[in-house]
Amino acid sequence: MYKNLQPLQSTRHGQLRLNPEGGYAYAGQENFAPVFLQELPNLVREYFICFPNNQTDLPHVLLGFVNDKNAYVSPHGQWLGSYVPAYLRRYPFSLARGDDQASDTFTVALDEQADCLGGDLGEPLFTEQGAPSEALEARIQLLKGIEAQRQRTQEAVREIERQGLFKMEQLSIQRRDQPVANIGGLRMVDSDALEALDGEALKRLQSLGALELIHAHRLSLSNLRVGLLAGGGSHTQKQKDPLAGLSANQLFGDDDLQFRFDH
Repeated sequence: MYKNLQPLQSTRHGQLRLNPEGGYAYAGQENFAPVFLQELPNLVREYFICFPNNQTDLPHVLLGFVNDKNAYVSPHGQWLGSYVPAYLRRYPFSLARGDDQASDTFTVALDEQADCLGGDLGEPLFTEQGAPSEALEARIQLLKGIEAQRQRTQEAVREIERQGLFKMEQLSIQRRDQPVANIGGLRMVDSDALEALDGEALKRLQSLGALELIHAHRLSLSNLRVGLLAGGGSHTQKQKDPLAGLSANQLFGDDDLQFRFDH
């Protein structure tokens, strides 16, 4: 997603402007995005929340079944869902850790090749005095919030791991006449292991927000059958009655979409 990430400097980037109408073409090839505990109420309505085995200790949302194609981004760069994950909204900015990886010191960086930077449109990044503009300050606050949420969310995921609730799965998906898409390396919550936990373990999961994350993960499975992942319409389009013309056995999902998890 990032092409040329550089430390943000008023002397180097003082003339740049941020165009908020730049769209989301930069995320058009993303198949996954990390997400955080605070986002769960918004995510569970339209995304499948899972746990890729990618060493980040963060839950992710699945953005597309086809490699390098984000089902939530239109060919014109429009976001088709109703909620954009914070990890993607932070672009073209990011927090870069200092040379000492053990330090909590970060530097704000930006992608100098981002299409939403430059030109005469949008808000300047810096004032004439070289101070961060309101637009930049808002992005910096978002970055700080993401970092705080990252640590909380990682602790919740690590507790799920410590309780032995993860099992490795491969997701196989087929829609209509399309080839089967296989997504491996997914950690899913084992329902049997969850039900076997005692009260103390459940209490610890609850205290860390991990239990809420588990419930959101399980509820979000329905989004593999409905909405954008399943080939449904976007939230930005005017929708007709979603039940119109459906028979009784079609009301609870798309019969043309099949998915399964294999150990």
